[in-house]
Amino acid sequence: MKNILFTVALLLAAMTVQAQTTPEMKKDVADIRKMYAEAKQEMEGLDKLEREGLPPNKTVFSSNYNEGGTGPTKEVITYYHRLDFDEESEMAFQRPFFVTRKFNVAAREHYQEFMYDKKGNLKFFFEKNPDGETRYYFCKDDVYDVIKGSMSMDCGFAGRLSMELINAFDIIRNRNWD
Repeated sequence: MKNILFTVALLLAAMTVQAQTTPEMKKDVADIRKMYAEAKQEMEGLDKLEREGLPPNKTVFSSNYNEGGTGPTKEVITYYHRLDFDEESEMAFQRPFFVTRKFNVAAREHYQEFMYDKKGNLKFFFEKNPDGETRYYFCKDDVYDVIKGSMSMDCGFAGRLSMELINAFDIIRNRNWD
């Protein structure tokens, strides 16, 4: 019985790996990596504007608080955004295309990145922490993951956290209180 369960688990793992390496998935991941490189280049331009004293489309929130059991925590969330227009409401608004989040849990530093497409859909998540790195590529019909070390959060939680960050931005920056 143990051999059958082991064989089934091995087959499922092999099918998962195969599903993650289809030609379409490889193309999607390559497209996301290209989008990432373009976003990083745009972010460098916004940072340069800021150094020159011009207002960039960049919003930074910093918070210091005491987390029970871990002590002082500092969290910095940086939104890089573009001006967008909603044709239905005829309203202009800012849409984040990249969000970074840096925080500590006790003495352990965490760094996260969230990248969005032009429609606001999460396309890429990255986290680096003392235990390793996690990358999720959100492709058309699937999620391709690259995990080095231990995984700190699953792709579903990363997606929910991503939407919470966007909702907070909409409330604070776009004054969208619906």
